[in-house]
Amino acid sequence: MSIMLRREPFENAVSLRAFLDSHFPAGSSALRSRVERATMISVCVSTGDFQRLNLYSVRAAERVVGVVMLVSEPSRINFRIGPVKAGGFSLTRLRIPGDACVAMDDSALDPQQRATVLRMLVDLLAGCPIRIQWASRGGVLEELASMALESRTHLPDATAQFQPWYWIDYSGAFDDYLASLGASSRQTFRYSVRRLKRDMEHHVRLVRCSDAEQIDEFLRDAEEVSKNTYQWKELGLGLSNRAGVGRRLKAAADLGQLCSYILLLRGKPSAFIEGFRSSDSFIFYQIGFLPELSKQSVGTVAVLETIRDLMESPHPPRIFDFLPGDDGYKRRMSNTESEERSHYLFPRTMNWRLVALGLQGCSALTQIAMKVKRRLRKPSAPQVAKVPAQ
Repeated sequence: MSIMLRREPFENAVSLRAFLDSHFPAGSSALRSRVERATMISVCVSTGDFQRLNLYSVRAAERVVGVVMLVSEPSRINFRIGPVKAGGFSLTRLRIPGDACVAMDDSALDPQQRATVLRMLVDLLAGCPIRIQWASRGGVLEELASMALESRTHLPDATAQFQPWYWIDYSGAFDDYLASLGASSRQTFRYSVRRLKRDMEHHVRLVRCSDAEQIDEFLRDAEEVSKNTYQWKELGLGLSNRAGVGRRLKAAADLGQLCSYILLLRGKPSAFIEGFRSSDSFIFYQIGFLPELSKQSVGTVAVLETIRDLMESPHPPRIFDFLPGDDGYKRRMSNTESEERSHYLFPRTMNWRLVALGLQGCSALTQIAMKVKRRLRKPSAPQVAKVPAQ
């Protein structure tokens, strides 16, 4: 049986959805769920720009049995020794932001055919700097990275990063979810919700944004909140790039995956959550809330009310994905934890060898500097004064 990767042209969300629906009917299989997640993280989360998405079909005897989604995006390599920047350069890289982005029907491919697909993908990526992110050990992307190194198309990673990845895996009612948490967290969360509703005289309302017609109102309300936050003022995040957020939301709406929220307290926007959902998962992209309400746990309440709304929807998602990051609230609210592994693989050429050596050198010097700094900070042993004999 012949196996091949074919580039699939598409112009917009309509043609992309038409391709996916024709080969992976909604609700048909677990493969459809993986394809939906791949679309969310490749288009909605990563870029909001369909022109950056590279879509390939996996075909066995001309039948589509999987998809590969690669994101083309501008990036920058920086050489740093601790906080000191020692140069850098811009580039365009390919990114594979999760195992779901290489989705294949395991029932249609035997292990040898699956390996053939991965070898084809390695050949396709030869000559390109690529960033690969995965959260599960032994998954398809870990296998792909190993194959790229074994085939000598790419250099070993010089900038591997690891960070926690938290999510909620649930089925059932909201109270069942709370029961899955520790007693202290459960009591704190329930008290936070009761206190805020009491303080606001029960004028607490969560508004869901899931249609294109609601985007402008969501952006207006979210920006009103975001411009007061640390993320906006100090980091240039939140809604500071309103046009970029608008592109993400529009792309998600076109794909039927928009699911964001505004929390109103006495009718005033007080918190927002930008999120996306598929049939079986919700992606929590970012949150913002008015800092003057932090003591009233408005951010915590916004997340809890979002979880409640999703669980009480007609077709609740099974996964609430916080995305990678070691934020305390993610750790307290989740009931499942993994580790995201982010690897940068460079083509095996002389120029990229020099880049890899430069990054490795900077990393080594940074480690040395940190060790020296720790030794200098280490307090010396106290001197005990000798008391003369009487």
